[in-house]
Amino acid sequence: CGSTFNNHCARNYVLQVQPSVSVNIDIGQGNIGVKGLDGPLDLHSGQGDVTVTGGTGALRASSGQGNVSATNLGAQSVYATSDQGNVDLGFVTPPNQVTASSSQGHVTIELPQGPASYQVHASSSQGSVADTVAENSASGRILRVSSSQGDVTIGYDVG
Repeated sequence: CGSTFNNHCARNYVLQVQPSVSVNIDIGQGNIGVKGLDGPLDLHSGQGDVTVTGGTGALRASSGQGNVSATNLGAQSVYATSDQGNVDLGFVTPPNQVTASSSQGHVTIELPQGPASYQVHASSSQGSVADTVAENSASGRILRVSSSQGDVTIGYDVG
């Protein structure tokens, strides 16, 4: 692709796999989008957004320079981080373990309404922290949420 004067190459891949398959994607540049997979996901983009819709398997998602967004999650274990971008996670079932962080961006966690309570460890070096979920220091459901330069919001899905 490209020529002597134009070395720009673009590629798009669409993979259709069984919903329970384990997926590991690590790319230098570009966006990653995954929809409806229930197997474990390990997704990393050096420069691009990582977007996940649905899924019940363990999720590990990261971006060096881009946003990390996951919606309609049923995953019990989630690790999501961005060096320079926002991290937004929305759950349809209460998770057991969540670690979400951004060095330069906001971090938002939306949890389903219900009786579940959480051990919450939330912080922001240069931003506000808003936490409106039921907390219990003895809960086995642990949320570790932080941002160095951005707001941290943990609450219930109101939609």
